[in-house]
Amino acid sequence: MCDQDASAEARPAVVILPAEIELASACPAYEALREAVASGVPAVIADLTGTTFCDYPGFHQLVTIGRQAAVGDVQLRLVMPADGTVRRWLEFLAQHRLVRVYPGLEAATTGRGR
Repeated sequence: MCDQDASAEARPAVVILPAEIELASACPAYEALREAVASGVPAVIADLTGTTFCDYPGFHQLVTIGRQAAVGDVQLRLVMPADGTVRRWLEFLAQHRLVRVYPGLEAATTGRGR
């Protein structure tokens, strides 16, 4: 029974981000990410599969949360389709080097297939 409790604790937290991320409108989502990072889980997954727009301050905030997570030994994992607009912008801005990006939720959950 203790093993089951330990494995449940080891599961990443998943936060689904909105369809459009502008710094002002994304505050609740970013607060949810910060709370998940502070909760003690080993990884937090930001699910951007339904996100079609993210402004530059929004990308910057994701990277900042990723850095804060790393200080606490927590991984921030972003999920976004490989052919999506948001991912192309993330790569264009070279922010993909600062956070872990996965093509799907399953890959992000296991931490493989990056």
